[in-house]
Amino acid sequence: MRRKPMVGLTLIMCLVGLFSLILMAEFVEPKIVNIIELENKVEQRVIIVGQVIRVTQKPTVNFFDIKDQTSDVTIVAFGKMDKISKGANVNVRGSVEIYEGELEVIADQIEVLI
Repeated sequence: MRRKPMVGLTLIMCLVGLFSLILMAEFVEPKIVNIIELENKVEQRVIIVGQVIRVTQKPTVNFFDIKDQTSDVTIVAFGKMDKISKGANVNVRGSVEIYEGELEVIADQIEVLI
């Protein structure tokens, strides 16, 4: 009859571990990567620093290309982006995705650097 308390304890420990992993994932800072490295980071969160070389704004989504010393990539950002202009240096946090065979970063946060 000792099985029932052990099963309950095991279940509680699993839930605590899972909850801890979820909390840590929220607070772990993504790594700064060069754009050339993005093909190895698909479905991961990253930080990219680069210069805006092209901007396309639409009512609900914005696209802009940034380049660093290694390559360039398209950034997809939702919402209004008044501060993003060609030539701006930006710090982009987001997740790396593949769309129509091309790498892109879906931005969570964009910071214009001075």
